Amino acid sequence: MTQSIINVTNFSLDKMFDNIYPLEVVNKIFKKLDKNWKSQLIKMTIFKFKFLNFLS
Repeated sequence: MTQSIINVTNFSLDKMFDNIYPLEVVNKIFKKLDKNWKSQLIKMTIFKFKFLNFLS
């Protein structure tokens, strides 16, 4: 069985939130992103967690 290589173009935030990716992969992707993208991902993450907490 071959594993697909995860990179910036096929990285899924939903899979990240569901803990599908190992922490090393998430860290590697974040290092490749520029400052603007990192801040956007952080904002999206915070929003998603607040929204999910609101629903529960």
